[in-house]
This record gives sequence, structure tokens and C-alpha cells, in this order.
Amino acid sequence: MYNDYATVEKFITGREYDIRVQAIGDKLRAYHRKSDNWKGNVGTSFIEEVEVTDKYKFWATECSKLFGGLTIFTVDAIHTKDDEGIERDYIIEINDSASGFLNDNLEEDMNDVSNLVFEKIKNNIK
Repeated sequence: MYNDYATVEKFITGREYDIRVQAIGDKLRAYHRKSDNWKGNVGTSFIEEVEVTDKYKFWATECSKLFGGLTIFTVDAIHTKDDEGIERDYIIEINDSASGFLNDNLEEDMNDVSNLVFEKIKNNIK
């Protein structure tokens, strides 16, 4: 970062869990991460793989169109519930191929990345 500016984000209250939607080509995974810390990636957290809902598929489809087309990326979001019981999801970032994978699926995900890259190279060499 440069020394001549700062960035600020609104603090989102009512966070119940973080959401990560992972795309490797047409293969999607979704995770929920719960933590007692307001910043979910600090301290102890519980991560579980969950169903890829239609909403998560929509997010992945729309985000895959960014920057001329993404094939390996993650969408990070926060699921909230306010005092009146209204639930909302806030997408906070889209990560490129440097997203990192969950250890439980690491080998399979890395194989999927390798296969996807190999196919792209093969299709572009003619």
C-alpha cells in the first residue's frame, strides 16, 4: 500500500457466519465459518462445507464474468441477522486464484486446478 491514503470499510453488525464460495472451473464448493471473534479469520473458528445453494451458484456465475472471465476464484461474504430477525448476506470480496483451499479437500482441489490449467494450455496450443 502507498503511504498517501487509507481505506475504510463499514463495520457490519449481526454477523452469524462467514461464507466462502469456491470455483475451480465449473466445480463449486461452499463453506461456512463460525467464530466468536468479530474478525472470523482470527482465533479459533469452525469451518464446515455446506450445500452450494442457488444463491451461491448465482454469485459464482456473476463473479466469473469479471475481469474478462475468471475460472479459479472465491467469493467471500458475511451472513448477518439483525435484532428484528432479518437476514442478509454481504459480499465483501472476490479473490483470484491465490485464494487458498481448505485442507480437507486440498488434494482434490489442486488436482482440479491442474486439470483445468492443462486443458486451457492444450486448447490454446494449435
